[in-house]
Amino acid sequence: MREALWRFARLVAATATEAWPDVRPHAEIIDIFALSVVGMLERVVVEKQGGRLDVPMDHLIDYCAAFAGASLCAVYSGQIAQLTTD
Repeated sequence: MREALWRFARLVAATATEAWPDVRPHAEIIDIFALSVVGMLERVVVEKQGGRLDVPMDHLIDYCAAFAGASLCAVYSGQIAQLTTD
């Protein structure tokens, strides 16, 4: 399971990197972003399947996409980069 989630995180990271090809944040920021998105999706799906999250699937998709998009914008706008030191 962890390996599958890791591979999915690699796909998310690659997609995020392609979003703005002229900007290259630290690799660690992209890795943490990708793992955060995968973790969010994993929890939402588990809770939805377990009956604890009574939200229509189309709303879940919209919310998760909005959260991931907002995080990605923060990464590429430099809001996250200022937290790191080399």
